[in-house]
Amino acid sequence: MQHYNNIPTLLKQHPNWVTWGICDAPLKAPFNPTSLLSGRPTGITQNVEYLLDSVTARTMLSNSEFIVMNNQSASDRAELAKLLNISEEQLSYVDNAQAGCGLMRIGSAIVPFENRFNPNTALYRLMTTKPSER
Repeated sequence: MQHYNNIPTLLKQHPNWVTWGICDAPLKAPFNPTSLLSGRPTGITQNVEYLLDSVTARTMLSNSEFIVMNNQSASDRAELAKLLNISEEQLSYVDNAQAGCGLMRIGSAIVPFENRFNPNTALYRLMTTKPSER
């Protein structure tokens, strides 16, 4: 068994958490697979460029059955379009997309979505990623 010295303390405290990363890059997306999506492995990143630099990660992404994409940079949009067979018209949904808007890839279907919430509700305050709005 190989031991790693670079495991963050938080992950050591939660041995059932799973993380994924790319060689020579920081670990990404710690998550507890038993609490998310009924135990199905899940990953999240805000920097798609790191994924697109790795052949293994590109393969994982292209084989994923469910992907949610929000606003993407021009270079990431171009790479995602090639990898996931996304049309220019579909890409327009992740070009300067507002919060709560983007594309979902479900199997081979690519579906635009607009999922805005009234910021004056308790549900919005639970879901927002902006600390100033909680």
